[in-house]
Amino acid sequence: MTDLHEAAERGDIDEVRRLLEQGAPVDQLDDADETALHGAAAFGHVEVGHVLLERGAEVDQTDGDEFRTALMAAARNGHLSTVTLLLEFGANPNAADDYGETVLVRAAAEGHLEMVRALLKAGANPSQRGEFERMPHEEAALNGHDEVARLLRAHTPELVNRPRPGSQFRRTRQRPPNQQRPRNYEAL
Repeated sequence: MTDLHEAAERGDIDEVRRLLEQGAPVDQLDDADETALHGAAAFGHVEVGHVLLERGAEVDQTDGDEFRTALMAAARNGHLSTVTLLLEFGANPNAADDYGETVLVRAAAEGHLEMVRALLKAGANPSQRGEFERMPHEEAALNGHDEVARLLRAHTPELVNRPRPGSQFRRTRQRPPNQQRPRNYEAL
């Protein structure tokens, strides 16, 4: 691990600035094939992330192992402010790792309601399936996050316009007034 990576993970903004001024490469990969931005994002260090991005860090750089981005690291750990920062710098809200897991699927599975809202606002696809071929609303429901599941179902086009089971067979017409059952009607 490089000094820049260690400083980013600790959230030591002064050390990060000093190392960058001394010429440390902003997107250098460490032993785990992650950038300093991955480390800052994973630990929710928004200010450090901002400095790295201003200095040219690649917002969608993937790690070399599972192809996860800094946005995925921040979302996985519930750092909404860091997710918001990365989205402002153009992070792809639909990027998937090598398992097919997306940021939205992970945020939904963890029950991060506000993060799910931010990702949807940024254009995350609520129909994109994750690692186990489940949609984000299914992951949320499976993990007991009903409010997140409802929000995602309301934003999933193929669910919004789909008729409810049995709705097409329901009778909606009422009996004409002259065919109403008498009050003393009893079933045989």
